[in-house]
Amino acid sequence: GLAVVHGVLQSHQGLIEVESAPGRGTTFQVYLPVQEGYVVSDKSSAVYKPVHGTGETILVVEDEDQVLHPLTQALEQQGYRVLTARDGVEGVEAFRQYGDDIALLILDIGLPKMNGWDAFLKMKELKPGVRAIISSGYLDPELKSEKLVDGVVDYIVKPYSMSSMLQSVRNAVSMNGSHDSRN
Repeated sequence: GLAVVHGVLQSHQGLIEVESAPGRGTTFQVYLPVQEGYVVSDKSSAVYKPVHGTGETILVVEDEDQVLHPLTQALEQQGYRVLTARDGVEGVEAFRQYGDDIALLILDIGLPKMNGWDAFLKMKELKPGVRAIISSGYLDPELKSEKLVDGVVDYIVKPYSMSSMLQSVRNAVSMNGSHDSRN
């Protein structure tokens, strides 16, 4: 457990302090940097600036409930229309049905039945200009640079903060040209 916590903190440029005394217990203090989308005021408190959508449709293909439900809720609260699928095959079928309306895909790599990358490639055959954000617990840097060329606009490493995912979604939807920036 503690090794995993340490690894997560290192990947997010954070640190952990531990104080322990026999008979008094142990105290852990976790420090993480302020994420993009937050503004630090004069009083040194972080305030999140929300990133709102304008009704764009996003297809989220994720098999983990603890990721799918909070992500769906956060996207909907920010003004996006969300479709969900629990595996790659279901994701491709949803894309066949609603592909013309979908502004962005969010796909986990480790999906049952068909992995996220293969599902993305099938969706890309149906709509060559489709854009996607890929999420995974681990992403090989070589794979990451190779896949960005193929229409993946961003990679989010799990566990991710919801604010960084929402900012990535906003950036990807804006790049997609799915809304008129003159409004």
